[in-house]
Amino acid sequence: MLGYAGVGTVVWEDLICMATKVFTLEQARALIPALRELLEAANDELESFHLRLEEVNDQVRVAEARLDAADLCMSEDPGADGLQMASGQYERAIAELSAAQKDFLDRLNYWVDRISENGVILRDIRSGLLDFPARQGKLDYFLCWCLGEDDILYWHLVNDGFIGRKPLAILGEYF
Repeated sequence: MLGYAGVGTVVWEDLICMATKVFTLEQARALIPALRELLEAANDELESFHLRLEEVNDQVRVAEARLDAADLCMSEDPGADGLQMASGQYERAIAELSAAQKDFLDRLNYWVDRISENGVILRDIRSGLLDFPARQGKLDYFLCWCLGEDDILYWHLVNDGFIGRKPLAILGEYF
């Protein structure tokens, strides 16, 4: 999306309440293989649902065009029954689209829950962007990882986000 996820601005205290865990680097690294597997499975499944949504959207557009054409035809020939047929096709296409959207959202919520129950903060499911809440002394920060990275190599302060990612090598400078 499907940028199927994305989190707005949240203060650290809210995240601490939502997060079930504060991670050490070793704990976060130990979870990477399982989280990678979950994210890849989620993306594979959600992509198939997304393709289905695109297909159903196309069907709605075709049904809508037929409905428009039937409406135009009806204005020229009030005895034509094509409008009723086109209207039924359109209603069925809309119902199918609603069902496909519900199915997609149900599966998206399932995967968000499965991933988040590990104590991580899922920022974007497609890219697999995850934050692991961490604390050193009085410094609260996130260990940051996403699909395509072999290891946790970055961190960022709570309000910095992805753009503020810094190499782990300089984390010690903040203590």
